[in-house]
Amino acid sequence: MKEKTTPDLSVVYPMSVDKMANVMSMADAVRHGPFHRLWFGQSLMVDPVAAMHWLLGAGYDIPFGLGVGLIPVRTPFETALAISTLARMTDQRITYGLGVSEPLMVGALHGDPYASPTRAATEFIGAVRAVLGREPGGQLERPEYYHDPVLRLTDVATDSVEIGLGALSPKLATVAGASADALIPWMTPPYRLAQLVDKAAAAADDAGRPAPRTAVCVPIIADSKEWATDAFKACALHGSRDHYRKMFVESGITWDPDSPHRTGESLVEANLVLVAGRDLAEGVAAYAAAGADEVFLNPFGIIRRTGSVDRAMALLEGGVLK
Repeated sequence: MKEKTTPDLSVVYPMSVDKMANVMSMADAVRHGPFHRLWFGQSLMVDPVAAMHWLLGAGYDIPFGLGVGLIPVRTPFETALAISTLARMTDQRITYGLGVSEPLMVGALHGDPYASPTRAATEFIGAVRAVLGREPGGQLERPEYYHDPVLRLTDVATDSVEIGLGALSPKLATVAGASADALIPWMTPPYRLAQLVDKAAAAADDAGRPAPRTAVCVPIIADSKEWATDAFKACALHGSRDHYRKMFVESGITWDPDSPHRTGESLVEANLVLVAGRDLAEGVAAYAAAGADEVFLNPFGIIRRTGSVDRAMALLEGGVLK
């Protein structure tokens, strides 16, 4: 297993983008503060790539990450065009992550869920790579969900943009290794992350390509008397979904919505949730030992506790990370 002694430390805007003033607080922490990259998740209010464009226009020429954009709301050609556009607008390194979403959303947008999410991910990434003129990375000969659009973008120099895949399961980590440039797990404890990194590396080796870089999203909460309950609430939305609950159970984490304190304790004990001011460096080191090249902190729990993005970022920047 690869190990990076000191992974890059980044931050994710943990909510649907609405007010750009809030996003600017985090962008400032990347431009002037301790963070390497500003990440966004899927947003159904302001498209996260549009938010990146806005920030670039406002003078924030910083590294961005999309972790992750859901493929059911995109097409391969539109995704390739978005990647090409970002590459033309900035020379900074961009990580454009994609995810298969959950059956309910896929069914709502496509009529039926993917019978095989791994096949859908393989086909989508392969089609995007083909449009960009990259090697397809495992695209299947007879696509079921996403075919090669045939149309190609010309004069594309997208080396500064890596294509990532969100993965909680070993099967999707294998797809990432065979076809993506980055593996992007969310809320995955170090023990589980090490398994995913190994799966991705083995698949990359079988495909004769470099192993993907690993960037993992890790929730962080404020140290308070209610830290255990805060840890549960920081993960409650994702924990309500089947694929996250399955991953928690397989990782040995107690997930019981009727016992938020006990669940929160289990999340912190597993290093799935970090507590600001409590051996943060040790927690990040555990992810490095598991193979993480980048850790992007999710401060939703701190925002919820402090009541604002500005106060949350001040807490993180006020010596906690130094």
